Amino acid sequence: MSGNKSEIKIEHDISEKKFNDALSYFSSLVFDVKLPDAPESISDIPEVQELALALNEIRDVLLIAKNGDFSYSIKSKGFIFSSLKALQSNLNHLAWIARQVAGGDLEQRVDFMGEFSSAFNSMTKQLASVLKELNEQKEHFSYRALHDPLTGLKNRAYFYEQLNHELAGARRRNSLLAVIVIDMDNFKQVNDTFGHHAGDILLIEFAKRLLKSAREVDTVARLGGDEFGMLLPCENTNSKQHLIKIRDRIISSIDAYFELKGSEYKISASIGASIYPYDGSDPQTMINVADSAMYQAKKIDGVACVFASIDRLAP
Repeated sequence: MSGNKSEIKIEHDISEKKFNDALSYFSSLVFDVKLPDAPESISDIPEVQELALALNEIRDVLLIAKNGDFSYSIKSKGFIFSSLKALQSNLNHLAWIARQVAGGDLEQRVDFMGEFSSAFNSMTKQLASVLKELNEQKEHFSYRALHDPLTGLKNRAYFYEQLNHELAGARRRNSLLAVIVIDMDNFKQVNDTFGHHAGDILLIEFAKRLLKSAREVDTVARLGGDEFGMLLPCENTNSKQHLIKIRDRIISSIDAYFELKGSEYKISASIGASIYPYDGSDPQTMINVADSAMYQAKKIDGVACVFASIDRLAP
C-alpha cells in the first residue's frame, strides 16, 4: 500500500511540472518577441501542440496586421479563428476605404463596425465639410486676388498677366493685339459734387458699359481709380476699318448719359490704344504707348480715342 502511495505522489509531481512548463511556454508565446521552443516535458502532449500551433497563428496574424497587411491566410478553424477572419476582412475593407478617403473621396462610409463606423463616418463628414469650406475660401481669395472688388472687373495684376499671355498668342499667330487704356475725365468733380457713393455708382455703371462693348475674347479690367484697360485680340484681320469699328463701339457704349442722384450726367473719357506689333512687343512698351495716345485724346473734347499706329494699317 505504501508503494502505491509513493507512485501516486510521483505522478502528481510530474503533472504539476508539466502544467507549470506549459503555462510558462504559452506565456512566452504570447508575450516574448522571440518564439521559444516547446519544453521536452510537454512536447508529447497533443493538446499542447495543437494549442501552441493555434497561438502561433494568432500571433502571426496580429504581427502581420500590425504592419497593415490583412491578407494573411488563416488555416486553423474554430470560433476564435472565424472571428479573426471576419475582423481581418473588415480591417482589409476599412484600409481600402481609408485609402479612398486619403485620395480625396470623402463620400466613403463604413457600416460594418458598430460604434467605430459612426465615429469614422462622422470624421469623414467633418473632413468633407472642412474641405468644402477651404475650397470656398480658396475660390474667394483667388477671385479677390484677380478682380476689382468694386466693379467686379479683372484687376491690374490680372491685366498685366493676361497681356503677357495675349502678346505670346499674337506672336504665335502672327496677328494683331490692341492694348487700350481708358481714363474718365474730371472724375474728381463727380466725387466733389455728388459724393463718393455716387462716384462708386458711376464707376460700376461705366464698367458695365465697357463689358457690354467687349467680345468674349476681350479682356476688360479696372487698373485703378478711374482708369480702365482693355485687351482686344484681332486674329483675322489687320484692317484699319476693323479697329475703327472697335473704337466706335467703345465710344458708343460710354458716350451716353449716366444717372446720378436722380439726374442725368454725361461724362467724357479719353482712350488711347497701342497696336502689336507696330507699337512694341513687350507689355510695358505697349502700355506706355497706349498711355501716350490717351493723353493725346485728352486734348480732344468729349469722348475721344487715339490709336497710336492706326494709320500704318492697311485700309
